[in-house]
Amino acid sequence: MASKKADNHSLRTLQNEMSAIRSILLSAGRNKLADQNHNSLSNQALEISGANREGTKLPITDEKLNTVVNFALKKDEGVALAVQLFSRYLGVRTEETVQSAKSLKTWRQALINNQEHVRVVFGTKGGRPRETTVFNREKVLSILDKAIGYVNEHNGKLIDKPSLNTAIERYRNIVREAGMNGKNAPHSLRYATAQSGLWLI
Repeated sequence: MASKKADNHSLRTLQNEMSAIRSILLSAGRNKLADQNHNSLSNQALEISGANREGTKLPITDEKLNTVVNFALKKDEGVALAVQLFSRYLGVRTEETVQSAKSLKTWRQALINNQEHVRVVFGTKGGRPRETTVFNREKVLSILDKAIGYVNEHNGKLIDKPSLNTAIERYRNIVREAGMNGKNAPHSLRYATAQSGLWLI
């Protein structure tokens, strides 16, 4: 951390790196060293605490969302489904969205079984599985059904491209063309999810 600070990395970057290190320590069974309140290894002890986590993006409005979805439908139905369901109603990140085809049926079954959460496994930060709460169950189920049908007809992919990187690029390019940039960048979809009562665990 001292070396990183000497290279002028931001506090948020340092905090994220320490979080990753703690995850590795936990996986190795070094629970005491991974403790966020460790006397020598806490963010405060390392003098990397106190960064402002307030975002610069705004939650997307329903009107703007509809404009983006309608634009995406003309370009790529998979992207339109991804924007609606995964980024907006489940609040998942871009890479998680692109890799979500692997989890669609599992998520659908979880909701049919009246579970309140779905487990996000693929494309997560640091490879750590997490859960996202589903409040608008009927809406999510409806779009999940469409997404499953789409994936079945497009090589098992939501964004039908030969690699993960090209699929992510396709997704980002289309939403940018639809006007999602600046304060309305794709992250604004996740802000709207959080604001509407869906919060990531």
